Amino acid sequence: MVSSEQQHANLPLTLPPLGMFFEIAPSLLCVLDAGGYFHTTNPEFSSRLGYVLPALQSHRFLDFVHPEDCEATFDVLSQLGESAVTLENRYRSATGSYCELRWQLTKKAGWIYGAALEVVAVEKPDAEPAEQAAQALDTCQPVLASIFDMAGEAIICIDQDQQIQLFNRRAENIFGYGAQDIVGQPLGRLLPEPSSLTNWRQRDTFGTSGARPVAEGTSTVTGRRKNGETFPAVVSVAKNSMDGGLWYTIVLQDLTGQMAAAASIRRSEERLRTTTNALPVLIAYIDAQEYYRFNNRAYENWLGVPYQSLEGQRLSQALGPDIYAIIQPYLHQALKGERVTFEVELPKSDRAYRWVSISYQPDIQKGKVKGCFALTQDISAHKAADQLKDEFVSVVSHELRTPLTSIHGSLKLLTTGKLGHLAPQGQELLEIALNNTERLTRLINDVLDLERIESGLIKMIKVRCRVADLLEQAAHAMGSMAQAHGVTVNIVPVEADIYADPDHIEQTLTNLLSNAIKFSLQGQTVLLEAVDQPHQILFKVIDHGRGIPEDKLETIFERFQQVDASDTRKHGGTGLGLAICREIVQHHHGRIWVKSIHGQGSTFCFTLPKSSREDPSP
Repeated sequence: MVSSEQQHANLPLTLPPLGMFFEIAPSLLCVLDAGGYFHTTNPEFSSRLGYVLPALQSHRFLDFVHPEDCEATFDVLSQLGESAVTLENRYRSATGSYCELRWQLTKKAGWIYGAALEVVAVEKPDAEPAEQAAQALDTCQPVLASIFDMAGEAIICIDQDQQIQLFNRRAENIFGYGAQDIVGQPLGRLLPEPSSLTNWRQRDTFGTSGARPVAEGTSTVTGRRKNGETFPAVVSVAKNSMDGGLWYTIVLQDLTGQMAAAASIRRSEERLRTTTNALPVLIAYIDAQEYYRFNNRAYENWLGVPYQSLEGQRLSQALGPDIYAIIQPYLHQALKGERVTFEVELPKSDRAYRWVSISYQPDIQKGKVKGCFALTQDISAHKAADQLKDEFVSVVSHELRTPLTSIHGSLKLLTTGKLGHLAPQGQELLEIALNNTERLTRLINDVLDLERIESGLIKMIKVRCRVADLLEQAAHAMGSMAQAHGVTVNIVPVEADIYADPDHIEQTLTNLLSNAIKFSLQGQTVLLEAVDQPHQILFKVIDHGRGIPEDKLETIFERFQQVDASDTRKHGGTGLGLAICREIVQHHHGRIWVKSIHGQGSTFCFTLPKSSREDPSP
């Protein structure tokens, strides 16, 4: 029995069929010398990447590899043997752009042979480089024989009687025949219904000479393996005239894996669609251009349109200008690569507003944001329960305020000694009672302030303000507190204007400064900074105190939430300052958040738009 390798060695490797294969192979083929310099490339290599062979011959293979992939590519090249090795890298085209290539490389007799398929295609340049590269094939007959067996596609050469004459190793793998078994057999054993191949000699598309593919290079056919199994395939066909007649070269790719993968993807998509459609929350995928690419069925109940109709629509069109204007700043933040979670009131047709919690998770692939996943939940019932609780707290606070004011005034009078002097122990108890009534008064005032802001009873009187003035006023207001704690407050102003309520923005800044000062050590510096951005001003309060644990970053702006429960006793405060800051910023259509490293300090940030819906200026 003659082995497959011996059979290959005995095949009539004449130049025309191999040259024709080299001409039409869809793979990028190249041969390198021992130093890694280009010796030969096929036309497809030049056509895809845009390089002329003579120019390539002065360069090494590594010269066009992406810098981040050079080390891995060098390691593979330096360890090559006769066994083929698979490698993926990014390769630079003549236009300067990169494409991803999947290589098969081997080394024989001091020569390196490479065949590549594109993972991400690049634009084809003009055909002239391919023509120049083809001229170099006359001296490459031994090279062609090695590349023939390395090709990633099945290569089958037949004569004008459709008898198989050449059969490469990839074809052996696909069809299950050894070359010694199939050479000399009719093509019909491999392609039982070659509907697109039967009339080759009559087809005008071949022309009168040269190699040219049928049907623009590809046709879909059914192949049959040695075990009788059939499979879908795509072929490219070319012909070449020889002294002995016509030769046809078929380049065939097995589509079985691709079709199975496509079917698997479809099944996964169907399962995902079924699962997400059963959920009572809104789930969507939004691409980087703000188009919906996936929506679940819950969107029908929210927007009153078939959820399939939303796919391919821009958010601004699908949601309408009012809702889009509310979520736009958060969406832009997510499309810059940041995870965002927020709560907002959205207009709704059957009632004034609907409270929702929205989370955006960016989809980052290879360092680039491709889009984001969106999850939206209706929290109106939760907010209604909170409102009942808030109303109860508000009523109780109002009822407590009058008697507490009277008690505070009486205790204050007693401490002056005008009504008589107490023993030292009695005086100490009196001071404790006075401090507690003052703390309760601050707590009640903060609760009432927060309730009035949330309910809209406090109207934000917005005027045009200089950002530098707001920073200076806030720093001046906290000057005595900073001096008492031995902390320095520095400001970095910016020459810009915003449209805001100056008193409430100053209240926000002083609340944040107060926290920064209280939790800074003596001798440290607190920085108050403003940054001018295209459509908004970013405010920062930066300290170098104890920081905030990661699990507290999301809850720190909630009511009565503090990093340490003992902070109220140690540093004063009511636990409502950050909640008030959040309400003020949100009423200005801004956003507030904190960045912190536990043990190293915190940076509280909030943004305010440069203009407002209420802004009367053009």
